[in-house]
This record gives sequence, structure tokens and C-alpha cells, in this order.
Amino acid sequence: MVVPVVKKRPIEDAPAIFKEMEDGVITGRMVIDMKM
Repeated sequence: MVVPVVKKRPIEDAPAIFKEMEDGVITGRMVIDMKM
């Protein structure tokens, strides 16, 4: 069974998350949690 790596981060981190996606440094899945 393959289990994906999932990281939760707050909405305030959205600009940094998109920059990390553009730079290709995110591994696994990134979830933007609006309730954190």
C-alpha cells in the first residue's frame, strides 16, 4: 500500500506555498487549511 505524504498549512502561507510549487520543492501533497 502506498501512503502519500500530506502536509497541512494555514491559508496565510498560500503565497509561500505557490512559490514552493513554482520552485518544485514541494514533495507529496499540500493542503491549505482555512481553519488553522
